[in-house]
Amino acid sequence: MNKKHFLHLMAIVMVAMLGVNFTSCGNDEDYGTGPVAGKWERYLTDGSSQGTHTFIFKDDKVTYIEKWSEPGYDDDIETYTGVYVVENDIISMTFGDATVSVDFKYEINGKKLTLTANNRWAKDYFGQEPMVFTRK
Repeated sequence: MNKKHFLHLMAIVMVAMLGVNFTSCGNDEDYGTGPVAGKWERYLTDGSSQGTHTFIFKDDKVTYIEKWSEPGYDDDIETYTGVYVVENDIISMTFGDATVSVDFKYEINGKKLTLTANNRWAKDYFGQEPMVFTRK
């Protein structure tokens, strides 16, 4: 095999390897469809404590995960599951067997989701300040 054929063969092998690399990358999770479908996360810090709040919207189900870490202590993780409905610019979520919903006005701007409490229950638990999440 001469040098020209060898270089041509190497170029073909490299293109094939790049093709495999690009097709194997990406997010394999399927969250369904809808404006908020997907995983949204925000990072928090409070002194030496750090935490994340995560919403996962998949089909009509919602999972909310609250995680806090503090040096010298085990991580504190709380997980809540429920259902959600989107109507206009409002997301209503009901967790577990609760008979009340937390309602948020929402706005999506690129990979940012802003949730603003829209009823008493949401304000009591999440506060009145808008919360900004990033799509993961």
